[in-house]
Amino acid sequence: MKVFLLSLTASIASGYASYYLIRGCFNTLLWLFDYELTTSQRIFVIENGYLAFVSGMVVGMVGFWRLFRSRT
Repeated sequence: MKVFLLSLTASIASGYASYYLIRGCFNTLLWLFDYELTTSQRIFVIENGYLAFVSGMVVGMVGFWRLFRSRT
């Protein structure tokens, strides 16, 4: 049970980290190129932010599981 809770916590943390990392990079690009988004483009970015969160969770869980399994 301890391993499950640790892997769940690590996956959620990596999901948030990947989401904010991608969002920060995107905002920096918008700032550098001085570009304004339309409403439909903002909705597209928000919808794909969820995919970044889920993929970060999967990568974090797999990474944590591989690290934990290599120690035993």
